[in-house]
Amino acid sequence: MDGMYADNVPIKLMEEVFPDWDQMVVVDIGDPNEHAPKDLTDRMFCIQPLLHPGNSADFTSEHAIRLYNQGYLEAAKYFGTNPGYIYTFTRDDADLIDVVENYLQQQMEQHKVVLPFNTSVDQSSLQYLLGYQPKTLNNVYSRHYRYGKLVEALGLMAKVEPVKMRDYTSFLRETCQKLNEMSLSNTDEVDYKMIEMLDNLKKEELTVRYHKMLVSGGGVYPAAVEAVKESTPNAYVLAYIWYFIEELIRNLPDQG
Repeated sequence: MDGMYADNVPIKLMEEVFPDWDQMVVVDIGDPNEHAPKDLTDRMFCIQPLLHPGNSADFTSEHAIRLYNQGYLEAAKYFGTNPGYIYTFTRDDADLIDVVENYLQQQMEQHKVVLPFNTSVDQSSLQYLLGYQPKTLNNVYSRHYRYGKLVEALGLMAKVEPVKMRDYTSFLRETCQKLNEMSLSNTDEVDYKMIEMLDNLKKEELTVRYHKMLVSGGGVYPAAVEAVKESTPNAYVLAYIWYFIEELIRNLPDQG
């Protein structure tokens, strides 16, 4: 049920129409920063948005369908039917996602990557790109999904559509392809201009620049980047994840 303008989450109306239902699922596709609807009762399971639904004044059929799909996909993740966080992946992808999670952990250890002081960089990277902190998602998949959130942050940076049921391998390939198509401002990389360069780059460009440095250094940052990583923790880590994912997809089987 959609209450439209008068009541965006028509809980009381739903109770009147279905008084005998023991349990109800309330999907609130509104601003992620808003509080839960005030009329919730004990027999209601409330799902609030992980992803901002976009323009609330957009009443086109295309936007309405997108909201419907978003509600369905987010409910699937809340109930543990599908893996993912901001993005939603097929149940068949669960094993591959777990393999990628372990692979990224191993790569970080083998390359002796010392993460910035921010220990919740997976969440802060999503906030860095979304502009808000998405709500916590607890399901059977989320307990082992730290690096997966960083991969999803790269998907957001690459502007890969999140409101869609996705195949994980295709998602990884599309993300890397779109990231590699991103352009850079003309900036000087010499060490003594590093701080000036960082200040002049957009957040997406900063990750692209860091990734370029990793590729040039064979997976190792210049000392100047290591010296300033605490001031740019998200770009520092995301560039590493991008670098490792590129190595991984070269060894994934082609989808014929």
